[in-house]
Formats: sequence, structure tokens, C-alpha cells
Amino acid sequence: LNAGQSCRIGVVFTPGAVGARSATLTLLDNTLNGEDNVTLAGIGVLPSPTFTITAPANGATFTSGTAVTFSVKVSSASGPQPTGKVQFKVDGANYGTAVTVSSTGTASTSVTGLTTTTHTLSATYSGDTNYAAAGPVSVSITIKAAATLKFTSPTSGQTVPAASLPVSVTVTSKTSPVPIGNVTFSVDGAQVGAPVKLVSGAASMTTGSLTAGSHTILAVYSGDKYHRATKASETVNAQ
Repeated sequence: LNAGQSCRIGVVFTPGAVGARSATLTLLDNTLNGEDNVTLAGIGVLPSPTFTITAPANGATFTSGTAVTFSVKVSSASGPQPTGKVQFKVDGANYGTAVTVSSTGTASTSVTGLTTTTHTLSATYSGDTNYAAAGPVSVSITIKAAATLKFTSPTSGQTVPAASLPVSVTVTSKTSPVPIGNVTFSVDGAQVGAPVKLVSGAASMTTGSLTAGSHTILAVYSGDKYHRATKASETVNAQ
């Protein structure tokens, strides 16, 4: 370069391994030593993979006593398929041993024994020689007990007068506490009145005047903090 001139020299850092790396950039010139040396240093790090939960969906509700499939996927837009292991957790505590990532980048476990409340499912990826560790990723799910809704009157297939008809149901569960909430009634698809509040697990209403013929009565339980929603229907013949 002529006196007073300058130029820019660019360096691309492509580490061959993880950790502190160093190099020397040597510039040949007409100085006393015939060269100038520039010391280069950097830290090599692994790229992060894409780490996502594929099941269950966040906010999902499950019936107590059923197994919940907890699945994740580890992938990368470029480079080899990530390997390594995934540690699943329930409410912050390890659930079983770490699961090896499959050749398709997936890992899963079956979660059982969850109590009737809201739980946090999370997972962390160990990383491998090509990718950094990732996570945690998490979802929240709710476990509720099953509820059973039954008609106490009338009985299905019963012949009733073509007039207003009293209808009663009960909502029970094999677990405590007793179900609370509302039951909504409908006749032939049309809602009858406002939702009825359960009292000691029972609810009732009176239909409008029924015309002669077959009618379908539907009762829908809303569910509560501890119990899942459910419904039941039956058919009566008015004459």
C-alpha cells in the first residue's frame, strides 16, 4: 500500500470444535521483519436444535386414571439429525430415566398416576457432539375425574302424557368431592330454561308441553374443577 492508504481484511471464524479457539493471521509486508502477525481468538459453540413438544397440547384436560402420552421432537434445519437423550419431568421432578432420541428425532413417555389438579409437564434435551443442549420446554395439563350422568325420571322409552313432563338426573363420581356445577336440559335440540344448579348431585326441570310422538331429552353436565363434563340422552313417547 502506498503511504497513507489503508485496506480492510475480513476473517471468518469457523470453529472445528467446542471451546476456546485461537489462530494467527500473518500479513507479508516490507517491514523489518517482513511480516505482521494478528492474533485471533474466539469461542466455538454448538448450534441449538429445534426442540418442541408434539403432545399433549397445552391446556388439555384428561380423565384421571388414563395414561398421558408426552412426546417431543428434536430437529435441525441443517446438519445431521440430532441424537442424545431427553429427560421428562412432571411438576419439576424427573419422570423416569432419560429417553434416547429416535432416528426420526422423537422421544416419548407415558405419564400415569397424576392427581386431579393442574400439572406442568416439561422436558430437556441433553445435546450431542453436533448440537447444544436445549430446553426446558413445557405444557400445562389438567386431570379431572370422570362423572356419570343418569336420568332418574322418566325412563328411556317410557310412554308419557302429551303435556309438561318433569325430568330429573343425577351426577355421580367414584372420587371425592361430590360433583358440583350445572346441568343444561334440551328437548329435541331446543334448550329448556336456564342451566340448573346441582344440589347434592341432583338436578331437575319441567319441559314445556310435549306434542304427541317421540321426543329426545338431552342433559349436559358442565363439569367442575375436579370432574369432566359429560352428557346423556333418552327418548320418550308422548301420547
